[in-house]
Amino acid sequence: MIAQILKEAFDKYFDLPIETWIGFEKDCVTINFDKEEIIKHEDTTEKYFYFILKGSAGIFLRRKNNLVCLDIAFENNFFCDYMSLLTRKSSPLQTMTIEKSEMLKMTNENSKLLGHFTFKSVIFHFDF
Repeated sequence: MIAQILKEAFDKYFDLPIETWIGFEKDCVTINFDKEEIIKHEDTTEKYFYFILKGSAGIFLRRKNNLVCLDIAFENNFFCDYMSLLTRKSSPLQTMTIEKSEMLKMTNENSKLLGHFTFKSVIFHFDF
């Protein structure tokens, strides 16, 4: 059950009822990626937010003819080009899997839900 995986990953930060994560899961789709598959090309705008169920992925920046890895995300972590997602602008960053991976992808129609959520009566708002 994916909702249980999400709950276990975040209980140390936010101890939320399983129903919260069941609701979150409904707004996502599960997607599989091959090893070294590009998720977001450089100089494009990030449209999705991912949670890595299996595998790993990195954020890369092209330097001359090489890609330099700036960050790596592993299982049970959120992942995307955060700069591009937050600003809604293209960035020079490329995101790519490091190994075969399975991720939850927040669907395009529901991605704005990430900007509005409540944890224990504290309301968070991010302008995506």
